[in-house]
Amino acid sequence: MTADIINSIVTIAAFVLAAIIIIIAARMGRKAIKEPKGIKVEAGETRIGEMYGKTRDITLGGFTAAGSALEGKLILTNKRLVYGRYDEKGIVLSLEPKDVLSIEVGQKGLLIKSPTLKVTYTPKKGKQAEVITWTIPSETAVTGFLTTHRYKNPHTAESFATLLHQWKGDSIETLPSSKIDEATAESIQTKMREKSTQELLEIWNENNREEWRDEAFEAIRRVLTERGECVPEQSAGEY
Repeated sequence: MTADIINSIVTIAAFVLAAIIIIIAARMGRKAIKEPKGIKVEAGETRIGEMYGKTRDITLGGFTAAGSALEGKLILTNKRLVYGRYDEKGIVLSLEPKDVLSIEVGQKGLLIKSPTLKVTYTPKKGKQAEVITWTIPSETAVTGFLTTHRYKNPHTAESFATLLHQWKGDSIETLPSSKIDEATAESIQTKMREKSTQELLEIWNENNREEWRDEAFEAIRRVLTERGECVPEQSAGEY
């Protein structure tokens, strides 16, 4: 067997091995996103939402089947906010509501602006506040041998930030309009349904625009209409 034939066999074998590795990695990546192993939840802990994000402020450890050490998944439960790999393992951040000092939505990029989520928090050990900024893509991709599978991000930066505000106990009805989108309109309406008709009419008639956002008044109007109430005209709002 000549050296040329041996080199050809080695080259083909290396190509086939590389293709197999890419295919296996792609399958593992898709499974990590579609069938995550799941975080270990405590008694009474329930999931609220999740979102893909990329950051250089904290890196992920362990084997990453999908994405890279710079991109992973934010998971919000009723007890904590965690960040780890797409398969929901390798958790590198776990925060309770009391740990989070501020939540901000912004944009990043020179030519193409990408939405961002910035969380300022108090570490478990240490007194100095730390900041993590995630770039929030509209979708994440897992590249295979010949194809690329794309997965839509379950949340936008704004809708996830609103969930975080609710989780912290901030009043969603009094958040700035820039932090409220269609994904949270139903949430506001649901909260208004918890109030009595008398309470809703009082808020509606007072029309205090400093205390309540426009979205809150729209939710009140809808709930009153659902209840068969005649919605009166509002007087000039207080600003």
